[in-house]
Amino acid sequence: MGVWTTVWMAGMACAVARSGASETAPPLLNNLPQEATATTRRPTTAVFHANARDVQKNLQVNAAQALVVRVVGEAAATFFTVELLSPSACTGTPRLCFEYKGIAEGKIHLAGITGVEIAMALNHYLKHVANCSISWKQTGGNQITLPKKNGMKPPRSTVHIERTMQYSYNANVCTFSYSYVWYDWADWQREIDWMAMNGINLPLAYTGQEAIYQKLYNSFGVNNTSLSDYFGGPAFLAWNRGQGLMAWGGKMDVLPDTPGQSALPWATGLPQSWIDGQWALQRQILTRSRSLGMKAVLPGFQGNVPLMMHTLFPKANISRVGTPANVLRSHYASAAWIDCEDPLFDKLADAYMKILIADFGTDHVYDADGTFSHAAAPWLSLGDALADPVFRARSNARAAHARDAVRADHAARVRGDATPPPPPIIIDQEAFNHSKAAYAGMSRTDPDAIWIYQTWSWLGGAQGEPAYMKGWITAVPKGQLILLDLMAEESPLWQRSESYYGAPFIWCMLNNFGGNNGMWGNFQSLSTGPSAAREQGASIVGVGLTPEGIWHNPAAYDLMTENTYRESGVNVDDWARAYSSRRYGSTVPAAQQALAEAWSIFGKTVYAGHDGEMVSKDTLTGIAFGGTWDHPFGTDDETTGASLYNNAEFARAWKLMLDAVVVDPILERTTTFTHDLVDVTRQALAKHASRIYRNFSVAWATNDSAVIKSVGSKLVTLISDVDTVLLSSEGFLFGAWIRDAERHGTTPSEVTMMRWNAMTQVSFWEYPQPLEPNGSVYRISTLQDYACKQWGGLLRTYYLPRWELLINQTLAQLAHDPHAVFDIQRFLTATFEQFNGWRNDPSPADRFVAKPVGDPVALSRSAHAKYAPFVY
Repeated sequence: MGVWTTVWMAGMACAVARSGASETAPPLLNNLPQEATATTRRPTTAVFHANARDVQKNLQVNAAQALVVRVVGEAAATFFTVELLSPSACTGTPRLCFEYKGIAEGKIHLAGITGVEIAMALNHYLKHVANCSISWKQTGGNQITLPKKNGMKPPRSTVHIERTMQYSYNANVCTFSYSYVWYDWADWQREIDWMAMNGINLPLAYTGQEAIYQKLYNSFGVNNTSLSDYFGGPAFLAWNRGQGLMAWGGKMDVLPDTPGQSALPWATGLPQSWIDGQWALQRQILTRSRSLGMKAVLPGFQGNVPLMMHTLFPKANISRVGTPANVLRSHYASAAWIDCEDPLFDKLADAYMKILIADFGTDHVYDADGTFSHAAAPWLSLGDALADPVFRARSNARAAHARDAVRADHAARVRGDATPPPPPIIIDQEAFNHSKAAYAGMSRTDPDAIWIYQTWSWLGGAQGEPAYMKGWITAVPKGQLILLDLMAEESPLWQRSESYYGAPFIWCMLNNFGGNNGMWGNFQSLSTGPSAAREQGASIVGVGLTPEGIWHNPAAYDLMTENTYRESGVNVDDWARAYSSRRYGSTVPAAQQALAEAWSIFGKTVYAGHDGEMVSKDTLTGIAFGGTWDHPFGTDDETTGASLYNNAEFARAWKLMLDAVVVDPILERTTTFTHDLVDVTRQALAKHASRIYRNFSVAWATNDSAVIKSVGSKLVTLISDVDTVLLSSEGFLFGAWIRDAERHGTTPSEVTMMRWNAMTQVSFWEYPQPLEPNGSVYRISTLQDYACKQWGGLLRTYYLPRWELLINQTLAQLAHDPHAVFDIQRFLTATFEQFNGWRNDPSPADRFVAKPVGDPVALSRSAHAKYAPFVY
């Protein structure tokens, strides 16, 4: 055992709060500047260097102690002791391990190589010995039932677990807008505890970077007035940072000529209070995560620059990117980017890195994405860059030169070898040069820099070609580039790239787009994918979570994070049944059996990984997703009424959950159960809505007004019923999203800005795009309802009125002319008047319910009784 051991009792000084309560941040760690506090911004001075290792060890012990108290409560925490192990205690590769055992007086001794491993030991004990579970507050929270006296149940013997891979990564760049955007310190504290207990040791830390950019561009002559034309609103910063969106939700001074759109006097730019507050919050986040032994992944410089930089540096290779398809895109979605081969990029990157490290310290790991071309933003296709004639000509010339050189080398080797090797992949020289320059932008300031790179853009297009990928990878020193296989549970890129040509990669679960909250997951892939890659000798070094949004499908995250220590896959049916036991904690055998059977069904339906289920939208949340307004019902399986799994079986699982609560009434007060019951109810009724929709679309296409009226009425009633059920559970409240946004405003105008950002992000981002010059056919952008949520309050006030508008206009036209062609222009006008009225409504936000209303079990039972004949 190591020497860093602490045993603490109830009376010892440990100033922490109960689980879920707010807590002040711990003392700043040694890799943050000591002269600054977590809540005070100071001028940038110099790079800070680490203090002694023993200070970090003490901090990790103290941080682990505090985590235990927050998670299990002060009373139960008196029965846990913690120890920081020495590396010699671990025998595997990497040398990362944890263990726990029962000791005298009913105590459980937790030990780990870092604070994260100690937290993992606690979670493993809770799951596998105490039959408890942890999850996000928005998915029911924790189910922890522990004795407050007489000690804890001990394991049969000492449990020792070795990590199978070095890294466990967390977060997508979009998560910081779709989910984390309104987090305060209490929220982040819970999130970091959740991460640590699930083994995350490499979290993305994207908060607060606007303060770094503000300092950077101020030093290059861009004033804050110009920056207000650049920074987006709080809910859209992810796309300001990486996809060419600028000012949207921040300074809204150019508005499309759309009926119902009014001036926005609050929209004067991203508030300084937000910039300063997020900077301070980031320091708290970093302090806590580092105190547990995590390595924070900081944002690297990607080349995004304010438009003013083009004026200040006219000779620099800076271009606007994006596709100006309409008013919004031409102004708000075509920000400026500098090519990383331009000398100005070097100056900007060096200055940025110095400010970043001085303000936030460093663990020498940075995320930066894209092509680093002046003609393409990080998350846009290389095709945008190749459309630029200068870029394309230079790229073609370099590619030809590289091909000639490689072919000559290969020919020479063939002449001297009786068994010639296969022709090598001719690397893309453009990719090689840009990758090399981009990495240099980090390594000049931090020679130990490790570059984390999303491979999202490599899933298709020019970047997905072997020459491009290999060129990009080989430009960076071996081991200094770690690639995120961003959606490996569905599209494992490592299998199509010779394991990234030997470069280390992290096998990631994406799980969703836009934070859509339908039930979905691929249990089999999550169980066997990472271990299969390891067994095949792939260059895998970790597993990761990369969802665009969180607060859904906690079972998928629970299963995925077990890959940090599992040697091989599990029987997913057995796992699902065991999950039901610890998720709900029922002690009644009949209820346990019913819940286990329900989860066995879930594993064979929603969690069987049916291709396409993850990206589909259903009837509850939209008209015309992916379609054109001359064919407004799209082509998705969901919107045509088809289902990718057995709906009747899923509905049977719903009934089993209702049966369980009858024999175990305690489940009515178990938030994990009530959350899941509401989610299952929503899922079943959403599928039924798609079947109603299919009948409606047939009647709509044939102008059958009687069926339109009848079926439309059923659809409206169903959506209202689903909304009522959702309002009964904390994890499905649109009002809570609005409330959390508004609390970040420090003035009435800022409160309005936060509310507008929150409402816009989950609804309609941009305006209709004509497919024909005369405007006779329109396509609704894929950003419409991209981040749709089936939330109580949102269905009733946003989606339902739009459905009523479509139904009523159709019936009115057919009453006048039975053969009428649907008037799309009229509908578009009315839709946007309705939408803008909803979004800009000045009435108090408390019109949206922010606390649960109603009995979730009773409402679910009522819905089942009403719709059972239709869902089986």
